[in-house]
Amino acid sequence: MGMQQAHPHNAPSDRGNRRTNEETSRLANGDARRPRWAGAVPLLHSTYFQFSIAGLAGLFLLITVGFAALGREIYPEGTVPSGVAVAGVDIGELSDDEARALLEQQVASYSGNPFVLTFGDQTWEPSMADLGARFDISQTVDDANVSSTPMQRVRTRVLGAEERDLPLRMSLDDDQLNQYIASIAQEIDEPAKVPELAIADGQVTVTEAVRGIEVNQQVLAESVTSSLYNLENDPIDIQYQEVEPEYTDEDVQAVREQINQALSQPLSIRFEDRSWTIEPTKMAEFLSLTPDESGQMQLAVDQEPLIAHLDQLIVDVNRPARNAKIAWGGSSVVATSPSQTGIERDIYALVPKLEEAIANGEHSIELTYYVTRPAIDSENLGDLGIDGLMAQGQSAFWNSAPSRANNIGVAAGYLDGTVIPPGHEFSFNNSIGEISVERGYQEGYVIQAEATVPGIGGGVCQVSTTAFRAAFMSGLPITERHPHAYLVGFYEQGDWPLGFDAAIFQPDLDFRFANTTDGYILVHTHVEGENLYINLYGPELGYNVEIGEPVIENETEPPADVEVVDEDLAPGERRQVEAAKPGMEVTLPRTVTNSAGEVVRQDYFYSNFQAWGNRFLVGPSTSNDAQAPSEAPAAGEPSGEIIEAEDQVETEPAVE
Repeated sequence: MGMQQAHPHNAPSDRGNRRTNEETSRLANGDARRPRWAGAVPLLHSTYFQFSIAGLAGLFLLITVGFAALGREIYPEGTVPSGVAVAGVDIGELSDDEARALLEQQVASYSGNPFVLTFGDQTWEPSMADLGARFDISQTVDDANVSSTPMQRVRTRVLGAEERDLPLRMSLDDDQLNQYIASIAQEIDEPAKVPELAIADGQVTVTEAVRGIEVNQQVLAESVTSSLYNLENDPIDIQYQEVEPEYTDEDVQAVREQINQALSQPLSIRFEDRSWTIEPTKMAEFLSLTPDESGQMQLAVDQEPLIAHLDQLIVDVNRPARNAKIAWGGSSVVATSPSQTGIERDIYALVPKLEEAIANGEHSIELTYYVTRPAIDSENLGDLGIDGLMAQGQSAFWNSAPSRANNIGVAAGYLDGTVIPPGHEFSFNNSIGEISVERGYQEGYVIQAEATVPGIGGGVCQVSTTAFRAAFMSGLPITERHPHAYLVGFYEQGDWPLGFDAAIFQPDLDFRFANTTDGYILVHTHVEGENLYINLYGPELGYNVEIGEPVIENETEPPADVEVVDEDLAPGERRQVEAAKPGMEVTLPRTVTNSAGEVVRQDYFYSNFQAWGNRFLVGPSTSNDAQAPSEAPAAGEPSGEIIEAEDQVETEPAVE
């Protein structure tokens, strides 16, 4: 029974030890019924017993201290206890220095011998640095010294050594070790090979499945680590496992017949009267064996390389859509030349057709392509919305020189048949193209700013002026118009008012108007005698166009006559090339109303005509009366008869 101390935590429980007040009273009065042991002293509470226990404890402490001192005497500080070995090397009873020297010798011997990894006839001999290993001998000896207590040292002396083999203290860089092992695995590992299509001696075959090899890197790392800690130099056989292919020869049997059928003959791709062929050996390059979602083998097409091959194989197929050329046939539009649909090959859509042909054992397919319809389709001319004559422009070129009359006819010919789609803008310069000798224009006299000189294209402004008059009378918006620098007599012929002209000057000045209708507009030109007509055919708008009375202001008299020497004229010959014209500012109003009488458009076309004198070309003469003009006209704009055509691209009159 343990000794209990008087402590609140050791108080007897109420139920087992508490006495009643009556019992306490009897004990205090020496009641005869008190217990027999009342008044005896318990042994554990005796002074003798307590002194005995204290003496035994002190004796035990003296013996322990004595044995500890004896242990230190037997194995003094700096001496490794008996029976201690490190990695199998006995260093017991050696001094620390001796133990370190012995271990250093063993490590040097171990490090000097090759550390060998083998796989078949392949070997690798990594250094400690390759494996990320570094030995710490001093720390190992320190570990040996603290591996036993003084009591264990005395017991070793009295009873004999108890052998203890300690590990060699070593630091190992796991990342470097794993990296080195991974590099070996990369040399050894071989992926499993599935059956594949191959070409041998010009024949398509199916290769056999082959198991793969994969190094067990974790097992190898554990083996290397164990050898390092135990200073073992025995070669380590690299362990590996075989890797089964994803599918085997048996799995391919189901598609062998399909392979043989698909590659039994060339595949032909047809388009109209042309065709392209893919030979079986070439087709095999784009096919592969793969399992489908259910695991069944199938013959699949590698699309990207196939698309690249088809892109190089199928060429010169694309063609643009071509509009029909049209004319007014008296009551409706007619085609003077048929339209042509456009073709654009679709290589991407061809691939699934080719896959389907392979699956079905077919060897001929049609080329896939996009079809683009021309805007002006000869089969659907009624869709153009051209109902009849919208407006007509007219101008006369009486008494024009032959070259000028020729140029008017050439420009009118290029303009004829021009079609303006709804929402587009008509450009005179774009419609007639470049003005050049190569395109039929002739050289003649033109007035270029301050001089009358030979030039190409005199008379083209007769055509742009007539186009302006047609657009004016149609009621459509005029988006660009330039007046001539001076009054030109040709544009005053007939009943047209002053200011009813439009000059062009390639490439800077153009004449333009907008097709704001929902239908197409056809431009038709024709020449009758010395009169030019331009008709606009299109939707019926119900417009009424009124030409207002021109407002003339700031009139000025023409300057003096000018004579210009022309070496090509005979001496004394004199030819007038321009008549004198007064200067003035002219504003020509236009009012456009619809069928309800509402004003749709109100325009004012302004012209600032400079005064211009009579001009004569004269043959060579010694007379001082014939001379070049002393100063240029004040106008900053070119004359209406001057056309320059530098840096222009020839365009055939067609859809703008």
